Amino acid sequence: MTQIATKNDIDTLINKMLRRGVKPPGFHIENKEGFVRFSTEGCLNDSGYYYLTEGVRENNSNYLMASFGCYNRGINERVCTLHERLEGEDELFYISTHQEHLSMVEKYKALYLDEINNANHIVKADIKTDLGNQILETKQDNTCSTEIEKVDEQVVNSFIFYDGFYNALEFMPDDKTKLEYLDAIFYYGLFRETKEQTPYIEAMFALIKPQMDINFKRRKDGGKGGRPKKVKDT
Repeated sequence: MTQIATKNDIDTLINKMLRRGVKPPGFHIENKEGFVRFSTEGCLNDSGYYYLTEGVRENNSNYLMASFGCYNRGINERVCTLHERLEGEDELFYISTHQEHLSMVEKYKALYLDEINNANHIVKADIKTDLGNQILETKQDNTCSTEIEKVDEQVVNSFIFYDGFYNALEFMPDDKTKLEYLDAIFYYGLFRETKEQTPYIEAMFALIKPQMDINFKRRKDGGKGGRPKKVKDT
């Protein structure tokens, strides 16, 4: 395995990650070029990541470039260069070496969001099929309709708010963003509808919505009742 950083560089990067609340698995980072996703406390469903590449100086020497973050908490540390630009080195050249690194970070983020959206579509399809079955049951037996309406009303008027949703507030840039983030969650949790959102909140909410949809479906399925009770012989 070709190592691209010194032990001190890796230790520095781990300390930077820990200060931002992003814990690499086993407090370990692979000392090689590449993008790694992981799940640890606070970064669930492989939403944690780090990305290591080599930068090149004008004198052809190399240095470590690293990005890390946690998608579901909105943490994205871009190009944490552990070595500053050398005195006299052309600034444009220095910046240009980061462009490929940055573009790959954005590419991997887009792939992650695609995974979340695909999972969300699957949940929507399951819910749609489930609702279709309920409509069919209602047509066959009108006594089902009242029970279904009660289940829907119960789901709309309450929802589960996880501590992970709240913890993400700590890393948001300002109070306006925090308010918009909470409003998006509460509005969808209570009314099952989404409002127009800024790109930042839209990305954050895309990570939360699948879990909310799963919880809604679980509660709705539970509202259908469990196994019928046995009738005792008299």
